[in-house]
Amino acid sequence: MELIVSDSRPLPPDEATREIIRGVDGLKHPVGGDSSIVLDRNLVVRAGAGSGKTRSLVDRMVALVRSGVPAREIAAITFTIKAAGELRVRFAEALRDAGSELEKCAAGSSGDEAAAWETEAKRVRKAEHYLEHVFIGTVHAFCGRLLRERPFEAGLSPDFEHIDPGAVMAHRRRFWNGFVARAAARWIDRFEEVDLDPGELFDFFSDCANNEDVPLTGLTLRPPLPDLRPAVDEVLARVDEVMGLTAVTPGEDDLLKEIRSLHRFREREKLDTPAAL
Repeated sequence: MELIVSDSRPLPPDEATREIIRGVDGLKHPVGGDSSIVLDRNLVVRAGAGSGKTRSLVDRMVALVRSGVPAREIAAITFTIKAAGELRVRFAEALRDAGSELEKCAAGSSGDEAAAWETEAKRVRKAEHYLEHVFIGTVHAFCGRLLRERPFEAGLSPDFEHIDPGAVMAHRRRFWNGFVARAAARWIDRFEEVDLDPGELFDFFSDCANNEDVPLTGLTLRPPLPDLRPAVDEVLARVDEVMGLTAVTPGEDDLLKEIRSLHRFREREKLDTPAAL
């Protein structure tokens, strides 16, 4: 396991790294007297699957409770609902086990040490009782909770609803189908020209919706062009007229050069549609 800390201390070996997170010997000492544990420092843990990342996180949460941090001030954010459920179960089990262990330590000690153990045991039992106050959930759920606490500041209705991913996709599909139906009259001819089914664009639309913070460049949607062929024919007729009145000279101006170039290009490509021109 590799640990990146917020200061310039040398990186410790694996076990020492775990001790920074949870304390020595699995938090079998009062937190106040355990100089090995660090609770006031940001930590980043990088490790593979099954290496103990979740266990380290749970140990740290328990250590925070034992140190006196109220349960309502702890937040554990995951990427999936399943992971959040597993973390909540493991945290509840860790609190239960820690409470029993701390009570045993208090009973087997005396003086200030016994008082320290008893204080920590009470904090853990209180956190067990108010476990629902500990936020353990996904990023979406955490953001939803913040918005529900301050809906007016966010410009939202207090009764707004958070929809699940399946409902999001269904809503997105309905919106897309409605858009295609409304835009069909304007765009159907252009779709047919390039042999494109509008339904094939849904995945692209969905990707754009999922990554709305990424700017799209090089994409310009323009309405169908009007029929420019009469105007083009008139311009080219004038070009032919001008071409007949001019001859190639070393000093011909840029306009004549462009006219000749346009004429040669038209003859070479046999352009007869406004889109091609």
